[in-house]
Amino acid sequence: MTYQAMTDTKPPLFSPVQSVVLMNEKIGGASVATAIARNHSLLQEHFFEPLSSLSNYKKIIKDIRFVTSEPALQANLEERWKNEALAHNDETNNPNESITKLLIRVRFACLYIELASMAEEKKLRDQAWAFNNQASLMIGGIIEESIAIQNKLKTQKLSPQNKKNAQGRNMNIEPARKEAARLLIEMKPKTGWMTLESAASKLEKPLQKYIEDNRISGVTGSNIKTRLKSWTKDYPIVAEAWLASKNNPETSD
Repeated sequence: MTYQAMTDTKPPLFSPVQSVVLMNEKIGGASVATAIARNHSLLQEHFFEPLSSLSNYKKIIKDIRFVTSEPALQANLEERWKNEALAHNDETNNPNESITKLLIRVRFACLYIELASMAEEKKLRDQAWAFNNQASLMIGGIIEESIAIQNKLKTQKLSPQNKKNAQGRNMNIEPARKEAARLLIEMKPKTGWMTLESAASKLEKPLQKYIEDNRISGVTGSNIKTRLKSWTKDYPIVAEAWLASKNNPETSD
């Protein structure tokens, strides 16, 4: 591809003015029914599909439709939801508890959407818009919280796998640590290693060869010395070899 072809850009399909006009028409021309359907879709996409189930959504809508024609029944339903909210009012980092708390808000959003649908059927457009706008305000917060819960769930799911991966890497490197311990003893000078730095420098090449010959991943030529120093502090097999092979002024001639 030539430079000219890479830098050539196609002109926009619409001018800025045309884009504004089209967007205004799209937003301003939306019917109440379209707005209601959109809110139903948002709740399904951002709460019921990832955190609950569509069957649960259908049950909630069915329960709401059973009471909306009778204020006393609706009041009882709302009272039950509010009591559930009080029961789950404590702060918690448990995603499952957070889903339960969020579900209570989702139910109220569903209620307002259904009330909007009823008003629309009766041609009470202002009332329909008012109920649907209330649902829209709630849905914005519901989506934000749903994303946060989903992120927590992903983190919890990954944590055991990350732990398992770390254990696998640790087992993979263990032969290299055993070889380092052997080399510390076998290659120590007559008077013992004077410093850890000098021991790491001497062991670097033979240990690197052992790692390459045995195809041990997780340790490279650039970090062998650093790893060796940390092993003498963190892993008993290497730490004991270092203590046994280093120079000890109190016991040297």
